[in-house]
Amino acid sequence: MKSIRTKILALVLSGILISMAAAMFISFRNVERIMDSDSTQIMSLLCSEQSSEIDEKLMNIEQSVSTIYHFAVNQRGDVTRLKQDEAYRDEYIQRVKEVSLNAVENTDGAIAVYYRLNPDIAEEPQGIFMTIDENGDFYDFPLTDIAAYEPDDVDHVGWYYIPINNGKETWMEPYDNKNLDIQMISYVIPIFDGNYEVGVIGMDIRVDMIYDKVNSVQLYDSGYAFLTDQAGNIITHRNYPEGVENTDCTGELQQFQEKAQLAQESGEVVSYEWKGEEKRLASRQLRNGMIFSVCVPESEIEAPGWQLVSQSIAIVVIVLVVFILLTIKLSGVIVHPLKRLTEAAREIANVNLDVSIECKSKDEVGELAQSFQQTAEHLRYYIDYINRLAYMDILTKLKNKTAYEEYVEELDYMIETGTVEFAVVVMDVNNLKQMNDTYGHEKGDMLIQDAAKAVRSVWNPERSFRIGGDEFAAILLKDEVNGCKERAVLFDETVEKISQQSGIEVTLQVAIGVAIYDKAKDTSYADVFRRADERMYRDKAKKKREE
Repeated sequence: MKSIRTKILALVLSGILISMAAAMFISFRNVERIMDSDSTQIMSLLCSEQSSEIDEKLMNIEQSVSTIYHFAVNQRGDVTRLKQDEAYRDEYIQRVKEVSLNAVENTDGAIAVYYRLNPDIAEEPQGIFMTIDENGDFYDFPLTDIAAYEPDDVDHVGWYYIPINNGKETWMEPYDNKNLDIQMISYVIPIFDGNYEVGVIGMDIRVDMIYDKVNSVQLYDSGYAFLTDQAGNIITHRNYPEGVENTDCTGELQQFQEKAQLAQESGEVVSYEWKGEEKRLASRQLRNGMIFSVCVPESEIEAPGWQLVSQSIAIVVIVLVVFILLTIKLSGVIVHPLKRLTEAAREIANVNLDVSIECKSKDEVGELAQSFQQTAEHLRYYIDYINRLAYMDILTKLKNKTAYEEYVEELDYMIETGTVEFAVVVMDVNNLKQMNDTYGHEKGDMLIQDAAKAVRSVWNPERSFRIGGDEFAAILLKDEVNGCKERAVLFDETVEKISQQSGIEVTLQVAIGVAIYDKAKDTSYADVFRRADERMYRDKAKKKREE
């Protein structure tokens, strides 16, 4: 007959082994699920942040060309006079040239600027074409005779005919410009007088500026970035620096290209296999139509999770060894602590990490309880850390664009159900480019941080977001809406006060626009944001004039 001690020992050991095995299995499955979800958010966030940096450069170029365009249109006068009066035309072109030179010299990455008039306006080519020399100075370059080339000759005159045919501002895909013998991209705005084409205004940007940025991206240990176009052609890739046409993709390369296009179309992180290695891919479309993608081996994404799992397994193994030794020696007094530890293990298995294990003994049982408590705390710390990383903007400590987009989805749902009252505040930092160009991006970051300080001081930090490089948004709800205009005035005062206290070389100036949701005419959050954004730009222009 087996002794009671043996029966208790067998019962306790069986209970420990079964319960801990179940707890480990459920816990690890839940940790794996949480890590998979959070790593997807981190991957999307990293892709958005890197693509936003490129978009910021492209947006600066768009703004420079738009400045020249508005000046040229406002100063042009009557097209008939422009055709007939040579002196008037020359004076007009000279004025536009001065503005163009100032704009291109203050645009990062620009290598040429031009304003070309329709060949029908004058017998000789008329306009401006300035390009950069090896010393970084811009000089006049001979005008291309547009009439000498066929309209479909993209390398020579695509910069003229493509925007004219599109009838709107156009980002041209990378091409070899035969006039300057440089691979470039161009942003061009056509000018019309009614249906009559007056000409085009544009800037050329050395495509290496974007390629260098893409090639410098490194995620985790071996992750990298690449570019494709909307047709699926690979523009630049670490393994294919010269690019690959969509029609040339075969086998594993074709599967990779299809996954890249799927990631761009769905906006989700997709998985694929490359040379026997599982990877993940995220994509975002840039302002100029190109697709920016990042890919990272799954093993590197999941490494922190598996490290956590390994630590947990090690802890559980230690726990089992300790419990077996204690049960053999102290089977009569270990039943109660075992029960409490088993309950704690079940809580951890159910992802309830707010567990408290009380054990006053100073022996191995107490150490075991402490190990479980540390396991729960470590799990809670890592999960909280990942969540904060996914939803917080590191520079400003405000919520980031991912949190903003999720909140906007909630607002759109409430708009559909008719249960919301809100206002949108859009803010944009002025003089940031001046600060970056003059004193460096570190000073520019300080300017953005000062702006964020004003945002936190006036608006609710829980609903304040950094949605772009120098752009912020705040959502006001219920009672906050009624006093939004007064708060906007307070915001301007706060910005001025912070600027005076900061001692930064460039004065902090933040343009602001406020719009209140009107259920009679707003069908979505985007309608309200659009009005606030327009008012912000008017305020930006006003503050620029008052400088």
